[in-house]
Amino acid sequence: MSSFFGKNKKADGKDLKKFSPTTKIGNHLWIDENNKLLMISTKMYIKPKFLLSFDDLISHSIMINGKTLIKSNGVGRAIGGGLLFGPAGAIVGAITGSSKDKSYVNILMISMEISQNGKIKKENIPFIAGTKTKIDSAQYKTIEIEMQEVINALDKIINSK
Repeated sequence: MSSFFGKNKKADGKDLKKFSPTTKIGNHLWIDENNKLLMISTKMYIKPKFLLSFDDLISHSIMINGKTLIKSNGVGRAIGGGLLFGPAGAIVGAITGSSKDKSYVNILMISMEISQNGKIKKENIPFIAGTKTKIDSAQYKTIEIEMQEVINALDKIINSK
């Protein structure tokens, strides 16, 4: 398997052949609950191609405009607005509280910490990459919903281990 960042050496042909998604969240995350596998998209607008086992996933963070906003290892920790409104609320809270131009996002992604071949590395699931997206737009609200679904699924996987 190839990813945006290079070869996915952990994904052997045997796992790829048995991967059969039971859940699909857009083109961001596909999950095979029967075989305990997940496949993520590491590039915008491309279907998932990076295969991992549930055991490979350590934690995830929300990255917004280059800053880590929320880090979760499956226990539901959050900061700021996220305590009241969940991760989407924390995203809006971080935007409106930390920048001079509070009306858009350039970069929004989930950064996953994974164990691969005995090493810890990061892989990203991009939702917004390099385009100014207004936080009050319909497009952004759709992205927030999809991102929340991915976060919930990743938390469920981490908690199941």
